[in-house]
Amino acid sequence: MNKRNIRHKEELPMFRFRRNYRGAEIYISVSYFGTEFVEMFINFSIEKEYDNIYMEAGWDMFTRVLSVSDLSVDEIIKHAERSSRKSDDLPGIVFSVMKEFQGKMRKLGAE
Repeated sequence: MNKRNIRHKEELPMFRFRRNYRGAEIYISVSYFGTEFVEMFINFSIEKEYDNIYMEAGWDMFTRVLSVSDLSVDEIIKHAERSSRKSDDLPGIVFSVMKEFQGKMRKLGAE
């Protein structure tokens, strides 16, 4: 089954990660099928304030593009690490979430 078909399933298992981004608490959901990454979504815990709408739109676009790409978790980690300037910028957060996700997938594969 290819990734495009998997994304259309009604339910997929996922892990939810909480991080702080520019003073806002964010929740990053990473879904998987078997032990493979399928897609990533972001939710902000703050109200829709004017400045936050643009911040959320950037994250939304980034996670949508990432979800439709055929990049492996290793490739996502590599490129996020290369792009990050600080551990709490967008690529730095994606790097830490995907590293943690990768560890969880390894544990699932070992069970």
